[in-house]
Amino acid sequence: VARGVSVAHLLEIPGTTSTSQVTVAPNGERHLSGEDFGACADYRPTAAELDAMAARGVVHIGWTPFAAEIRAELRKRGALVSQDCAVAEGFDNLDVAFCSPGEEEQAAREAAVAALAGGARLAVVTRGAQGSIAFDGTRWGTQKALPVDVVDTTGAGDSFIAGFLSVWGQGGSVEGSMAAGAAAAAQTCHHRGGFRQAPLERMERSG
Repeated sequence: VARGVSVAHLLEIPGTTSTSQVTVAPNGERHLSGEDFGACADYRPTAAELDAMAARGVVHIGWTPFAAEIRAELRKRGALVSQDCAVAEGFDNLDVAFCSPGEEEQAAREAAVAALAGGARLAVVTRGAQGSIAFDGTRWGTQKALPVDVVDTTGAGDSFIAGFLSVWGQGGSVEGSMAAGAAAAAQTCHHRGGFRQAPLERMERSG
C-alpha cells in the first residue's frame, strides 16, 4: 500500500508463503538455488477473479501450472495478456511473450521465432547485459542495456517487464516500451533485492 500498489483484490489462502533462495555473486549476478511455491501452487482464479483481471489494461502471468487455462479464459474476456515464458509454459492466446534464454543473440532470435510460431503476437526477449530484442513476425526491434554499476540483478527481468508494460499497455510503441523496460531494469540493479527496502534492522524495530 505504501508503494502505491492496490490490494483491493488481494487473496489470502491457507498454506505457506512462496519462497525463493537466491545466491548473489560479487559481480551482482544471481543464481536461483531453490524455490517453494507454497500456497500459490494450487491457486486457480475463479470466474469472478478472471472478470476483475480482464477489466485491467494488461494482465501479466507469472508462474502457474494453470497458465494455458488462464490465458484462454482471459482471451474470451477480451483482455490483453502477457506472460513470463521463462516460468510459465505455452504461447497461445498471448499478446506479448517475454522470453529470456540467455545473452547469445542467435538463441534470443530463435526464442522469439518459437514464441510467434506458438501463437504469441509479439515476442520480447531479454538478453541481460546485451539488452533486448522484439519480434512481431515482420519487424525486429533492439534495445541496448543501460550502463550501470551492478549491485544485484535480482528482479531486473521482472522490472523490465513492468517498465515495458507500463508504456505498451497505454498504447505506446514497442521501441518506447523497450526503452522504458531497460530503464526500469537498470534502476533495479542499483540495490539488493527485487525492490528497494529499508535495512532489515529498521524493519525489525518497527515491527
